Order: sequence, then structure tokens, then C-alpha cells
Amino acid sequence: MNLINKFSDLSTSHKLLLLLLLGLVLRFLSYYTHPYIHSDSVLYLSINYHDSNNELQAGLDLHRQLPPAILYFMRIFSTLGVDVEFGYRFTSVLLYSFALYPLFYIAKSFVSEKAALFTVFCYVCHPKLIGYSHAVLRETISIPFMICGLALFLLSFDQKKLKYSSLAGICISISYMSRLEYGIAFILGLVLFCMLIYLNVIKESEDKKRHYISSIVLILTMIPVLLLVNLDMKRHESYWDPFAYRKVKGFVLRTFSE
Repeated sequence: MNLINKFSDLSTSHKLLLLLLLGLVLRFLSYYTHPYIHSDSVLYLSINYHDSNNELQAGLDLHRQLPPAILYFMRIFSTLGVDVEFGYRFTSVLLYSFALYPLFYIAKSFVSEKAALFTVFCYVCHPKLIGYSHAVLRETISIPFMICGLALFLLSFDQKKLKYSSLAGICISISYMSRLEYGIAFILGLVLFCMLIYLNVIKESEDKKRHYISSIVLILTMIPVLLLVNLDMKRHESYWDPFAYRKVKGFVLRTFSE
């Protein structure tokens, strides 16, 4: 009880700092006690091996639907001469750990500060998220960047600055390019958000205009990023595309053929 009382007496910044330290400890302990990697991780690292030897197509032949964010993220470490597996996993631990700050900001925007702290605590201690934080997987990049993107999007409303909407668009694009499902879910949520504004859930006309403009700026930032990456991937025989055409087509054909 004394520890709980002492924790309650701390300022919010100190509480978040303790949760950050707890997250780092849990993630690095998991990192060092689980040296094995997922089978998908082996596949991604094999593709990077071919890419670093200027044989990217040979790597893509192993997995034609490779998300480009993973390819570029691994390329950073191979270009710097850092062991790709170590660099990817170590950096991911830091990304996941520090993502608690934007997560706290998101939660606090909708609920109380105590509830936001509890949300961060659950995020820090969740076993699945701890496992993702030191893996070479799609979720390793997509989750922290989606959290940062959402936080920046909300910040654009609070600060009334469109630069945060642009930064949000970049972060969400990175998340989108590592796991399409998260990006699609965000876009659907954004459409719903704009519909709620249109239906006068947010009644002030000034707020309506500001929310519409922020949403448009975010989308306009995402479009050229995704198109440029798509053009880069199309230089090779890759099945990845920002609209997941092949996956959608396969899903539709399977659904209506049954």
C-alpha cells in the first residue's frame, strides 16, 4: 500500500517516466530471454540479405507481397553497416517503449488522466505487445507509428496547426505500408469521423471547418507518399499495392464463389 500511495503522490510526468522504465525493462528482458525469431522474421531477413547484395528481385521472389516499410526499415541498418536483426529489434524496443507518451495523450483526450494512465499501464505490460516490440514483424513498425499518427492528428486540433496533420499523414503512411489492415481501419474511421461532424455531432461551424481541413491535409500527405512507394515497388515484380487489389479481388472471388 505504501508503494501505491507513493506512486499516487507522484506527478503525471514522473508516473509516465516510471512506466517508461518498466516498459524498457520488460521489453529488454523479453528480448534477451527470447533469442529466437519468428519464421516470418527469417523470411524478411532473407529478403534483406538479397537486397543488400543488389539482388532485391531474388528476395522479392520469396515473398512478392512484402510490405515496403519493412524493406526500407531493414535497408537503413544494412546501409549503416549495423547487424539488421539487432538493429531492427533494438530500435523496435525503443519505438514501442516511447510510444506510451503519444498513447497517453490519445487516451487523455477522450477519458480522464487516471484512465489514461491505466491504459498506458496495460499497454506497457501486455504480453503480446511485449513480444511484438522485439520481433522482426509487420506489427513491430505498424503499431507504434499508428499510435504516433493518431496522437499527431489529435494534436493538430488542439494546437490548430496543420503541420501536425502532415506529420500524422507520414506516420500513418508508414504504418499503412507495414500492415495494410491498420491503415484501412484508420481511413474508415476517418470517414466515420467526418460523417459525425457532418451530422452535427460537433456543432460549432469553426470546429467543423478545422476538422475537415485537418482530415484533408492528412489524406493529401498520405497519397503522394503511398504513390511514390508504389512506383518504387513496381520497378520490381512485387504484388504490393496501396489498395491491396489482389487481396480484395481474392476475397471477393472466394466470397461469391461459395
